[in-house]
Amino acid sequence: ILDALHFRGIHQRQESIPIAHKHTFDWVLEPTHGNAWDSLLDWLEKGTGCYWVSGKAGSGKSSLIKFLLSDKRLHEALRKWSRSEARSQLVLGSFFFWYAGTTLQKSHEGLLRALLYAILGARPGLDLSLFPDICRQILTSRLHDTIELSEVELKLAFGRLLKATPANIRICLVIDGLDEYVGDLNELCNLLLEATKSQRIKILLSSRPIPICYERFERCPKLRLQDLTRPDIQRYAEDHLNANSVLTEMEEIEAGVTSRLVNMIVTRSSGVFLWVVLVVRILIKRLQDYDSMEEVLQEVNDIPPDLEQLYDRMLDSVNDQHRILSSKYLQLALKSLQ
Repeated sequence: ILDALHFRGIHQRQESIPIAHKHTFDWVLEPTHGNAWDSLLDWLEKGTGCYWVSGKAGSGKSSLIKFLLSDKRLHEALRKWSRSEARSQLVLGSFFFWYAGTTLQKSHEGLLRALLYAILGARPGLDLSLFPDICRQILTSRLHDTIELSEVELKLAFGRLLKATPANIRICLVIDGLDEYVGDLNELCNLLLEATKSQRIKILLSSRPIPICYERFERCPKLRLQDLTRPDIQRYAEDHLNANSVLTEMEEIEAGVTSRLVNMIVTRSSGVFLWVVLVVRILIKRLQDYDSMEEVLQEVNDIPPDLEQLYDRMLDSVNDQHRILSSKYLQLALKSLQ
């Protein structure tokens, strides 16, 4: 059954996300001070229901979720939660929706396959209760072909899990990119909220603050990522710009130009981390071309703060000689995802 649940690219989206810059997001699993966000650490250790990470496009939600899954503090906090009652076993399952990916990477079926794969991988004995008919056929040697699981069978199995979650396990599901889901999002939100009615299941999820997600998860513990990443963005810009030898030489001539440049980037970013990454790359290229500091500062002012407009500007900057080749590369990249 595990083989039948698994699919090619089940972890591709998560693996494709770059590792966050050093010390980025360290704050998210520290005790909160004030009301900037609902404590994720408290929710992991003793909370219930859903925790919602919301943020603008490009603010770093997927990077944050990947960071959390690799951070031992998350696992320690969840183990504390699982042991709070009868020392239950912790089961952690995750899925990253990906709009640009394959059908299974952005669908209800793909989500169920990935979550059930993780759960059965941790608790193999559950297959008898989640897939009773298939297991019965296997045990009676009436099933000889490769198992093909339908979406209906997956939904039934997940429903059985929700109705009869074993008392000795605690399940935490981590789901990234709800806004990249292709299907009835309202139905999916209902399923997730229904799942967390069990005290043995809770869900950490992320999405842009689109109306459906806002309506369904606004009352859950939450954080707004773009409001909290200013120090991370500043550190990223400083580290990359300070490593540039041309800027170092400029700093020797005119002290303070680096901090001035960093402050402009941080202020104009509005918490959108991807915008910062792209802008820093553009500026480093300008510095390597030995543009003057006045030209570099003007470049920051001229770069549109909107991501879509920035993409358009970058595409427009490709010279005619390379446009056809660039178009071919983009089409090949898109084709490889189909």
